[in-house]
This record gives sequence, C-alpha cells and structure tokens, in this order.
Amino acid sequence: MVSPTPPPRAKPKDVAWLAFFSLIWILPVTYHGLSGSQRMPGWPTPLVHLTNISCLFLESMSTWPFHYIQVQTGSDDWTTLEESDYFRMPAFGYRTRFDELMRRGLGDPSLQELAYWVAKRHRELHPQSPPVTAFRLVGAFISLADPIPEGHWRDPPLTAIPPDRQRVWFMVTFKPR
Repeated sequence: MVSPTPPPRAKPKDVAWLAFFSLIWILPVTYHGLSGSQRMPGWPTPLVHLTNISCLFLESMSTWPFHYIQVQTGSDDWTTLEESDYFRMPAFGYRTRFDELMRRGLGDPSLQELAYWVAKRHRELHPQSPPVTAFRLVGAFISLADPIPEGHWRDPPLTAIPPDRQRVWFMVTFKPR
C-alpha cells in the first residue's frame, strides 16, 4: 500500500512575493477603481503613477481629427472625394487605409506619391471627367463636446465642419501634359 504524500506547501519566498505584489499593486489599483480617488492616501507620487491605471493616458483628447482628400478637375472648385472609392478595404475596423496613413504622419515624399496615385485612380474611375489638376489634404476636427457623428465615427461631410476647424496641410499642383 502506498502512503499518501502530503500536498505541496507554498514556499515562504513565494508567499512573500504574493503579499508584496498584492499590497504594492493590486490593492492600490482596486482602491483607485472603487473610490474614484486620484491617489492612495499617504503614497508618494511615483507609486501613485505605477498603480493608477488612468496614468496610461496622461492627457485626454479634446478634439477628434478627420482627414479629407480634395481635388480640382478643370475648374477652380475643390471636390471632396469619397474615400471608399479609393481605399476600399477597411482593414482597421471602421477605419480605412487612408485613416491609418494619416494617423502615421507620413512625410512629403509619401504624400506626393499618394497624390499621384489618387490622380491616376481618379482618371481610372472617371475617364469622362477632366484630369486632376490639383490635390490637397484637408485636416478638420470636431470638439468632443459637439454631438458625435453618426455611423461608427465615420467622417462627417466637410461642409458640416465650421471653416475655423479646417486646415489645408498638404497640396500638390499637377503640371499639364
């Protein structure tokens, strides 16, 4: 007959680490979550920053940015292009590849390449219209205090955003061939 072996016991060192972890991190995080307090009473600021989950986001956003592509085709009027005609696959949830490109903050060479590609694609999609003579990117924003746009944060029409919240930040003029 085999004698039963006693269940394994926790090592004192492991118990000490668990207690340390619980006191230094789990307890303060729970305190912050339940009390809504910014800091645990008597804790120095560096420890507060290590245990306060909201410290992941040091500054909150007050605005939400949007980007638009506009082109000129034979006249001085700017036409805002429908983004889905040029960037079809929404690989990033409700955002398109264009949203991701704008978020990355591309430099001028990449933006010029984008401009030429959009002009070429516009010619393919609209062979009957005049070629693109100018391309620009317009940045706009809404305040988070404003009503939220409908449809999973899809860009509201540029005409719905006040002009003081719009800025042309990149432009290319194409030379006629």
